[in-house]
Amino acid sequence: MIEHDMSANFDREEERERPRPATSDNYTCISLKPRGQQIAESPSFRKIKLLQISEKKLWKFIDSEISGYPGTGRLLHGTRIKGIVLDNMESLHKVNLELLQELEKIWSDNRAIRKSPLIRFRPIKESQVTREAPPSNLYSKGNYTQQHDLLYRIYKTDARIVRSTLDMHGFMHTDSHTWNIMWMGCTPKPYLFEGLNEAQRINHFPMSYEITRKDKLAYNTLKMQEKFGRDNFDYLPETFILPDEFTEFYAQFHKEKKSMWIVKPTALSRGRGIYLVDNISEVPVEESCIISRYVPNPMLINGLKFDLRVYAVVTSFDPLRIYVYDEGLARFASEPYKAKGAKGNRYMHLTNYSINKKSDKFVQNEDAESDNVGNKWSLSALNKYLEQMGVDVTLLWSKIYDVIIKTLLSAETIIPPAVRKMVPYRNNCFELFGFDILIDSDLKPWLVEVNLSPSLANDSPLDHKIKANLISDVLNMVGVRQIDRRKESALKAKSRLKNWSKQRDSYSTKFAMNSNDKRFDSLVRQTFFAGFKENPKSSNNAAGGGRQINSLSDLTNKQKEILKDTLEEYERKGHFYRIFPAKGTSVYDPFFKGERPSNTMLYNALYNYGARNEYFKQRKDVQEKTGPGASQGILYEKDTADTSVKTLDSGIDVETADFISRDDSSVNRDGRNRSPGADLREGAMTSISGKRRK
Repeated sequence: MIEHDMSANFDREEERERPRPATSDNYTCISLKPRGQQIAESPSFRKIKLLQISEKKLWKFIDSEISGYPGTGRLLHGTRIKGIVLDNMESLHKVNLELLQELEKIWSDNRAIRKSPLIRFRPIKESQVTREAPPSNLYSKGNYTQQHDLLYRIYKTDARIVRSTLDMHGFMHTDSHTWNIMWMGCTPKPYLFEGLNEAQRINHFPMSYEITRKDKLAYNTLKMQEKFGRDNFDYLPETFILPDEFTEFYAQFHKEKKSMWIVKPTALSRGRGIYLVDNISEVPVEESCIISRYVPNPMLINGLKFDLRVYAVVTSFDPLRIYVYDEGLARFASEPYKAKGAKGNRYMHLTNYSINKKSDKFVQNEDAESDNVGNKWSLSALNKYLEQMGVDVTLLWSKIYDVIIKTLLSAETIIPPAVRKMVPYRNNCFELFGFDILIDSDLKPWLVEVNLSPSLANDSPLDHKIKANLISDVLNMVGVRQIDRRKESALKAKSRLKNWSKQRDSYSTKFAMNSNDKRFDSLVRQTFFAGFKENPKSSNNAAGGGRQINSLSDLTNKQKEILKDTLEEYERKGHFYRIFPAKGTSVYDPFFKGERPSNTMLYNALYNYGARNEYFKQRKDVQEKTGPGASQGILYEKDTADTSVKTLDSGIDVETADFISRDDSSVNRDGRNRSPGADLREGAMTSISGKRRK
């Protein structure tokens, strides 16, 4: 086991050099560059080095060195990205522009005619943040129309930075349902999605609580473990949902009587209601909560336990598009960690800011430029410290990305169907998640929780710098537009009448035999809101449908819209990194329930564009000279054996080479197609049975 505190070997020798802000205990949390010779001789360093070398050889999922990773310093310090990350970002930007140009040549986007200009947001200054209380939480859908082009609605949240950003850019608050953007602090009810127009944006997807409620997260992760093997979804500490699984927990507890467990309410935040237990009599038997195995060996910096707040934005679930922000926070406990310390000391075991700020030993950041001082650091400061300690941060962030992607995939069978049923337009919803990640002394990231509405409080200059830029970049990326109120009001009335007529005919046909039944009304509601059955005409099938596609001209209009939206969104991403789709993420395909043609289409268009164009150019030249059948012998020049590949969208074999396939692992040696990770699926899939764990 690696030592808990990697800096313990040289903390004492540098103690005299360490600046200390005035506090009651003369305590600070600040890092200084360790001496190189001391690091090389440290047992911790040698173990870390060997461990990461071994892990890197076996790593098969997303590579953060290609997609880019947070903490580069470009947001806070203006540091320029260099090396492989820069090369890949420039290459992808070039491909983006080429794809957009090609789409413009072959397709006229009818939506562009009715689209209003995008609003360009800039981060606000700390002095511009409003101190006024948030508007009333009494939501009224409203039947009246406001004529102002820029309206927003805040519901059940303070969101001062969001409100101030919108106010500074000419928006006005409204109580009606005619807003341009709605920012909520809770899960939206189904009726809030009714009657939305294409330009409206809301900051939550339906049923996104499937990964933000602790019990739902545990349940969905367990299902993935049973289906694909625990090794592939081993990012959540062993967890039981109480009181339903008390019997299973009781048996596990008595196998290891000296282990520590942590109890958490299912739907509370900011560390409320969390406590540690090591005695079965302390475990609640009637409360709705979860109980997780306590991670006993957290990585420490200056003797303090810490976790990471990573900001991830999902702009679409089908196709899946995930972005991670360039900056976040490392949040430190306020008292030194002891493995056998008092379990009731919340300042030692918990890293929540809302708890530790009450400690006498808490040190607040006072300068955004000094982002490694106090009990909150930036991710840039943390990366710099870890690099000085000999940690391969690219591998660490690859593993964190893997946790984020797989966590979102755990709800993949629930959220996308709900979106297709409830949300009128593909781009109405987006979601800003706050992933809390704990790193242990073996450099393994553990998922602590996912926050539905991460705190946007700006209690320090560092908080404000990161969160003000975060909000402006989020609003720019999702694309907030002006709305012609009168025109939209007329279109909405016409649309409602048309939809009502269709629904009436559909329901009367489907439930003709039950029209006089008392259950009729409930059946209608269940079908519309809760059934979430796959519709054969859904956007998923429209995005692929099994059609053979050899070029962008072969894409359906729906596919062209998806591709164009993705390309334009990437150009507005600001300080975000897109981690899905990203180079190599086709390896996650086995974890989806069935084929996702829209994901495949995007991946191949984005990452096989140059080779694809070269191939079709060669095929066209040969066909002109020798006839249509002669192109069968053309192959893209590579050092690999002859292979067949999949098309842009559905994986159907065509007369091409393996450069269009999702990756080289998708082809067997005998040339037959094989989906990435097929061996993993065959070897690891097990039926969900009564056995919870082995």
